Amino acid sequence: MFRSFHSLGCNVEPMESTKKHVIEFLNNHKIRYLTWKPSSSMTVEDISLVLENLKLDSLEIYYEGKQNLSEIRKWWNLDRLEFNFSKKSVGCMSGIQLTEFSGKVLYLDHCDIRSDDIVKFIRHWMNKHNSRLETLVVDRNHRRLDRNEILRAFETKEWDRNERPLDYVRKLPQTSYAFSWNHKDRDLVREDGMLATIRVKPRQLYFVIWHKVF
Repeated sequence: MFRSFHSLGCNVEPMESTKKHVIEFLNNHKIRYLTWKPSSSMTVEDISLVLENLKLDSLEIYYEGKQNLSEIRKWWNLDRLEFNFSKKSVGCMSGIQLTEFSGKVLYLDHCDIRSDDIVKFIRHWMNKHNSRLETLVVDRNHRRLDRNEILRAFETKEWDRNERPLDYVRKLPQTSYAFSWNHKDRDLVREDGMLATIRVKPRQLYFVIWHKVF
């Protein structure tokens, strides 16, 4: 169950006494990186209550319920947020506003993200919001993403070896991953010179920010 002193994986059942003890345990042990699988019977209010009382930097959540979780605001402020949904839970983030995320790393698996959601998110960043952002990953999306719609909304260019490395490597508290260049990737530059790369596939998207280019 334990991954390190400051990280923990757990299930939280809907009983009041259990929630109270779990919250106390996590806070007392200064858990900052939580992997959590809420019971499918927990309500949005139950999940919100747990999150409101935790002091987290990173949350990895596995959810198989059918509650609409898009109204929960607490997790949009976390440094790293990872949603892993089952196929039957694909609509549980309907109405999601990606621009509310103010953290560093956002991962969305089995969600129902639209192409215009991606455009709004990138445009939000291009307008100098959330300069902390490092990575957005959309994986196994419910609907197809329109690469042309997303890319034509911005002025993009090919990779320039003089501006950034070929590969993007990101180390996280629990894992690390590499983003290797693909010939269909496109780069874009914000007004302040910040460089980003977009990769769009029918049901997958990577948007990475090059905070340290060399």
